[in-house]
Amino acid sequence: MNTANKLTFLRIILIPIYLVLFLADFPAHFYYAVIVYMIACITDFIDGKLARSRDQVTSFGKFADPLADKILVTASLLCLMQAGRIGMIPILIVLIREFAVTGLRAAIAIEGTVFAAGRSGKLKTLLQMVCIIYLHFEIAAGNVTLLGDILVWGMVAITVISGVIYFYANRKSISFK
Repeated sequence: MNTANKLTFLRIILIPIYLVLFLADFPAHFYYAVIVYMIACITDFIDGKLARSRDQVTSFGKFADPLADKILVTASLLCLMQAGRIGMIPILIVLIREFAVTGLRAAIAIEGTVFAAGRSGKLKTLLQMVCIIYLHFEIAAGNVTLLGDILVWGMVAITVISGVIYFYANRKSISFK
């Protein structure tokens, strides 16, 4: 297993740690949770750079890396909903897109093809990470802001747009037979 794939596994291992810290009840637990979340985000950035720079891009990495991102984002969005900072509608929109793209990836993989994330998917992931980090600091400070709401709906918009782009780019791989 190469270093990039190990970092993907590390990100997956950090998810339950993040959840425990977010849901715990002790002073500054939101700050500890966001630190773990940020470390997980950094591993996402580093594993992609390592895989490309060292020519270690693998089919496993192309599949597991975005899946780890989806698990991390889902866990954090659900925590933010539980804390009352984000509503169900934006989360549903994001999750529907994520499951649809994951389903398409799985269907295409059955045919022997694995597609890596494109630019719009990477932008979507970056905006999700920035939004989620910002919302953690809002919760920790006890201060909901308009900027947080703008980030949420911006995240939702780019999530939908990137899903449309992904489906359009892979439309020839979709078979209804």
